[in-house]
Amino acid sequence: MGTNATAVAYYAVLNTGNGTSTPPFSTEEAPNAFPPADKAGFLHDTFNPFYRDQEGAVTENSQVTLRFSALHSTGLTNVTARAYIFDTASGNTTGPVDTAMSPDTGIVVGGTNYDVWKTTLTLPSSTSVYYYKFMFNNAQYNGFYSDDYLDDNDNVHKDGTGIASNFEPFNSFQITVYDPNFQTPVWLQNANVYHIMPDRFRNGDQTNDYCRTTPFTTFCPTFYGGGPMNTVIHYDTWNTQMCDPRNSSSSCYNNFTQFYNGDLAGVQSELDYIQSLGFDTIYMNPIFAARSYHRYDTDNYLHIDPALGGDAAFTSLITEMNRRGMQVILDGVFNHASSDGLYFDRYNRYGGTPPSIGACLSTQSMWRSGSTSSTTMPRARSVIMSAGSASIACQLLTTPIHRYKTSSTKPLEA
Repeated sequence: MGTNATAVAYYAVLNTGNGTSTPPFSTEEAPNAFPPADKAGFLHDTFNPFYRDQEGAVTENSQVTLRFSALHSTGLTNVTARAYIFDTASGNTTGPVDTAMSPDTGIVVGGTNYDVWKTTLTLPSSTSVYYYKFMFNNAQYNGFYSDDYLDDNDNVHKDGTGIASNFEPFNSFQITVYDPNFQTPVWLQNANVYHIMPDRFRNGDQTNDYCRTTPFTTFCPTFYGGGPMNTVIHYDTWNTQMCDPRNSSSSCYNNFTQFYNGDLAGVQSELDYIQSLGFDTIYMNPIFAARSYHRYDTDNYLHIDPALGGDAAFTSLITEMNRRGMQVILDGVFNHASSDGLYFDRYNRYGGTPPSIGACLSTQSMWRSGSTSSTTMPRARSVIMSAGSASIACQLLTTPIHRYKTSSTKPLEA
């Protein structure tokens, strides 16, 4: 998972070597596929209360009624709601859990008859993400129906209607299950939030810049094994026009590793300005140690990126914000991490000896299995190594790596 990915591809791990699986999907395939005309008649719509009686998040132990419809002429004999449950407290995903749906009263749409299938589910008693999809058959064919988003960033197709497929897809409809006792913090209820990507905001300390040569020399790192697509491009003069990595004729084609070297000192130096605009809360893109300007490819969750000023700069910023009565929300991304980081260490940046060694370097790595106990990284480990096998995960790193979609990210308060 490098800095140049434009979409997420998903891979099934057929044999992890330790008996684990990779929900919320499998490699189960329908032996006989429905004709296109039948597929076009399948429907579930999360935005339509007829098909799902609760559109958004629900409280623990809630009951949710789901419906699925198909052309009467298709002659479905069985419809099953298949679920996978992601427990946000443990980070574990269980399933599949299959629930047979019962025939409901049919409907007529535009003069065409549709059969309807129905089930009422009792959702989990703890905070979780409830993934679901449908599988069905008639006397001849088998199939699946699920959400039709293209990747994690496709908010246009997320939820609503789905699409039929011949095999069980990774994509799932989903319902977030939350604690009914949860209350939004008082400070957030009327907060005015200012969003900052630190690298693009302000450079307040040139000593932590990447690759500066004047008036002094600073560290110039290599990311993801180096090469032209991972060589740091830096802009010492603020507001210099960026080289367009999407332009095939540019000198930086496909190199998104470009830094303006903004940092936390720059954020702190502009608190007067931010407050003068009426803002009392700052939401920051990830600031943990990482391998890109956006820092969504985390290297180490326990330290602030040195190029942002490190832990000391964060402590200084929080001290000053607390003095002013301001709040900060951090974008914590715990469902994926960098292959060039502490936990995988694909390029042997950190080395070490078992168990304190990257999962790509040793079968005895503390990060190799999601079930291994760790006091230093209790939550992130299980989702970083979601495939359950470091050897397979490292082989897949030549292409985008499989990762779960979760809703477990929580903001941190100052």
